Amino acid sequence: MVITINRPEARNAINSAVSNVPYRINTSNGQSTSNSFLAVQGDGWVNVREIRAVGSSSPLDLVWIDDNTWQVQLPVLPGANFVTLEAYDLQGQLIGTDTVSYTGTGTIVPASADNLVISEIMYHPSSPSQAELTAGFTDQDDFEFLELLNISTDPITLTGLDFSNGITFAFGSSTIAPGGRALLVGNQAGFQARYGGGRPVIGHYQLADANKLSNGGEQLTLHDSIGALIRDFTYDDKLPWPVSADGSGHSLVLRCPEANPDHSLAINWLPSATVGGTPGTEDGVLFANWRAAHGVTGQATNDDDLDQLSNLLEYGFGTDPLDPSSAGPTASLITDSGGDYLALAVTRSLTATDILFYPEISDDLVTWSSDPLEITLFSSLNNGDGTVTEVYRSTTLSASLTRQFIRIVVEMK
Repeated sequence: MVITINRPEARNAINSAVSNVPYRINTSNGQSTSNSFLAVQGDGWVNVREIRAVGSSSPLDLVWIDDNTWQVQLPVLPGANFVTLEAYDLQGQLIGTDTVSYTGTGTIVPASADNLVISEIMYHPSSPSQAELTAGFTDQDDFEFLELLNISTDPITLTGLDFSNGITFAFGSSTIAPGGRALLVGNQAGFQARYGGGRPVIGHYQLADANKLSNGGEQLTLHDSIGALIRDFTYDDKLPWPVSADGSGHSLVLRCPEANPDHSLAINWLPSATVGGTPGTEDGVLFANWRAAHGVTGQATNDDDLDQLSNLLEYGFGTDPLDPSSAGPTASLITDSGGDYLALAVTRSLTATDILFYPEISDDLVTWSSDPLEITLFSSLNNGDGTVTEVYRSTTLSASLTRQFIRIVVEMK
């Protein structure tokens, strides 16, 4: 049987059934709302396949109220909001563009790249204990988790967020208080067996033996409710990423999370100070609290024990600020790939998460560089006592240089 489609007749039939209206937004501009989302309506013909916020490649959740009327939910930020929506047809071609404006008067803010970070990743947990095996949890992946942190001074809503790479997960209605944390866990029963209850778990993502974090590293992508990127980065289980997070029981912990660091840079991640990580709780000790706990009376740049290490360096190195025998970094030549390179070994505290800590190299003591093409992380050893010993080396053979200098920079954030 041969079916012949007469396109003009088909179009006339569609026009007779559904009025051909131009794409547009009908919701009036200038509305005020205290809610976190606003229902926005408009018109469109049958050729409207999807609607996106400008700059986003992800379509909005589109509801057709009748043959020509669509509705989407848009996030509401405090103050003035201007959102441009684009309509695309079945071939992915842009049909039309329109903008709506409204004012947010509420206190709960939609999650965004400005206020939400992924603060901890347990992608390769340690093996099950005998008690966990007896309870039926035979796979170490049963204890995976991701921790989210609100770094703003406003409560934020996670409604409409979704992970699309690494794991897939669509968020329901959840709110995180200022400075608060939320947990997505792989297997909720397994997580509770290892960590107990009382933690801010908002959902689980594993589906039978699927939808798990990769033990070898992978891309994680998190979008907001209108498809804009919140996080898109790739973690790894190889240097320069913290290797002790790969199966030994430590998690990846974001350093200086309140500064909203670039998640894609390995230098912004540490292994957790303790086996098992710290899901749902603070990962480090602030410098001010460290000072009080150690009886330090001086400020960051002072040297209370007169060992030529400032109090800030003692905090960063995990040494005793009142013990004058504390040792700092040591320089040496190391052999790698048949050549000798200038290197610096440094032990650092894994609980000092509110500082920047990075190596630099120079050939004149004037111009310093932390470019990974010039200085690289050679080895990393988790000491199991809340510190890690790292060795950084130059990428230039020492034999080709007349002089070279290397140092560690510690900065308070």
